[in-house]
Amino acid sequence: MRGSSSDLKLACFVAAAVGGFELAAKAPKADAWSLSPAQKKMALKKTAKGVSAALLALALPQVARSAEWKTVIVDANGEEATTGVAVKQGTVELPMRTPPLSREAVEVSRKAKAVVLLPAEGSPKGGVVFLHGFSQQPKNYETMLRAMAASGLEVVAPKTWLFDVIFEKVETVSGWWKLRAKLQSALIIDGLRSVEMLRKELGVLSFVGHSMGGAGALVVPSLLRDGKDAASIFVMSPLSDGAVKTELNPHLAGDPATYPKLFDAYGSSEPEIVLVSADQDQIVSPSSVKDVYDAAPPKRSALARIMVGSHVGYEDSFRIPIPIPFTNGAVTLFSFWDELIFGSDAIQGFFGVDYDVQKGLSIALLHRLNAAVSGTTADLADKVVFDTPVEDWEAVYKLTSHSPLLKRVLTLQ
Repeated sequence: MRGSSSDLKLACFVAAAVGGFELAAKAPKADAWSLSPAQKKMALKKTAKGVSAALLALALPQVARSAEWKTVIVDANGEEATTGVAVKQGTVELPMRTPPLSREAVEVSRKAKAVVLLPAEGSPKGGVVFLHGFSQQPKNYETMLRAMAASGLEVVAPKTWLFDVIFEKVETVSGWWKLRAKLQSALIIDGLRSVEMLRKELGVLSFVGHSMGGAGALVVPSLLRDGKDAASIFVMSPLSDGAVKTELNPHLAGDPATYPKLFDAYGSSEPEIVLVSADQDQIVSPSSVKDVYDAAPPKRSALARIMVGSHVGYEDSFRIPIPIPFTNGAVTLFSFWDELIFGSDAIQGFFGVDYDVQKGLSIALLHRLNAAVSGTTADLADKVVFDTPVEDWEAVYKLTSHSPLLKRVLTLQ
């Protein structure tokens, strides 16, 4: 049973993540966590303080409560601020259907939720479908989601978590033990359901994702019957090598020879495609991201290489919430590693990464891309701030592209 052995490896991978720095570094900052990202950086600036806070977090696991609709003021980084842009944020049920597909229809049977963020004032200028990484949730990427909403976009981020599909039947996948296939397919289907939420109200749709969700963000447009639904795609360390060949994903599954077929399936859709890699990524190698870039349409794609990044540096945190049965709460895992790695500049430096630069740069590139394709606020990219100003972009970032538009938009001085 070759398929089941792969999923046994996945189960071992999940267990090993408890002791792994990179995977441990991925999890959500819930509203109940009292410190803002900026306050946390100040409080944990030194390694010793980071270790102390980590030990405290390990001893006292915290509980994340379900959030209601709320309005927050955020800056260009997506951080809460006293002045900036008002963003409305809440949780909704995804529709029990997909938009028209280029293949036979998918009968949706699972209930699923999504986090929705949009400008508190005025009408959105476009929509974004955001797909999170393996074992993560939208909360892990909250500042990035808020930053996109602040620029004038409506963001729909499905909550497609591993624990939600382990014992659930997932559309198009037979066999409850096929965990990777189930989670990957559920992410893609929930991405399609998110398109259905947005497409009738907003003419311009973009797709953003990370890791497994990054691969999903590349696959979703290939399944849409209406090619005009995709304006841009921005994916961070998309998991192609570790993806599974399934009914919904026949092309992006570890064989670079089949990748061109994925982009051929876009049909009349001509989205601008940005693939982001991180030099210190031990989960999705930069070479595997380049394989996808090499297969993409050359005049509509770009490869953005972050030399000081790793797999988890796009996120606010890598904590993982475990739901408490019969309650609205969840006990969080990996609080220790979260505080230790994200809170210590010294430890990041030891591993050759700078998560402040990686996440801030990714958000700035998103702002620039969205301004070009969706007409969002153009100057937000220049308002993204870093803890330490970047004096030499060539030392941390390299852009490769044959697209005149993307070269102009994504080149940093």
